[in-house]
Amino acid sequence: MDTLEKAVACKRYIAADHFTAADLFVSSFPNFGMMFNVIEKRPAFKNYVRPHVERPASRKVMKQSGMGG
Repeated sequence: MDTLEKAVACKRYIAADHFTAADLFVSSFPNFGMMFNVIEKRPAFKNYVRPHVERPASRKVMKQSGMGG
C-alpha cells in the first residue's frame, strides 16, 4: 500500500497528463477497497480516486450497477 500511495500522491493521473485506462484500472482498487473498508482511507488514495469516480462515465456505471446515486 505504501508503494501505491507514493505512486498516486499529488497526482491526478498515473501514466500521462490526461485520463487513461491506467487510471481506470489503478483507481478502481483503492476505490473499492476503501468503500468496503479493506484498504485504509489514506489522503493520497482519496485525492487520487475522487476525480476518477466523479467522471460522468463512472457515475453512470455506478448508478446502473445500483452502487451509486
